[in-house]
Amino acid sequence: MYTSYEEMLRDPSLDVIDICTPHPQHPAQAIAAAGAGKHLIIEKPIAIAWADAVDMRRAIRKAGVQACVCFEVRFSRQAMAIRAAIEKGLLGAIHYGEIDYFHGIGPWYGQYQWNVKKDMGGSSLLTAGCHALDLLLDFLRGRVAEVTSYHAFAERVLRAV
Repeated sequence: MYTSYEEMLRDPSLDVIDICTPHPQHPAQAIAAAGAGKHLIIEKPIAIAWADAVDMRRAIRKAGVQACVCFEVRFSRQAMAIRAAIEKGLLGAIHYGEIDYFHGIGPWYGQYQWNVKKDMGGSSLLTAGCHALDLLLDFLRGRVAEVTSYHAFAERVLRAV
């Protein structure tokens, strides 16, 4: 049992730290863990701000530890079925991929508190849409040639309802 994060990082029996705290805490915790020589599993998004992600990368590289970001949707039944169909050649040669992601917005959609505030979740892309993008990249396994994105503001969606 630990009474602080710092105390936990000093434990020599721990090799890996899984950072699954609220998103704004990820950068400082990851940098501290890397500095303590701990390998990292970081829940997405790794950071809200780009500068924080760059600082994390710098600390991880300087410490020489390994790090990965969790994308558990890769292991959902739907994703595994699609991957199997691709790997078995059931879809033929794939040379184009497109993905749509709809995220429920509004008071009727139960959200986690960390997901509804910009300072906690960043955006719909960071908190959930990244899963769709990750799947597309994983399925296609090629170089990205072009990216296009569209969005709608919640106020406009709510007025239309």
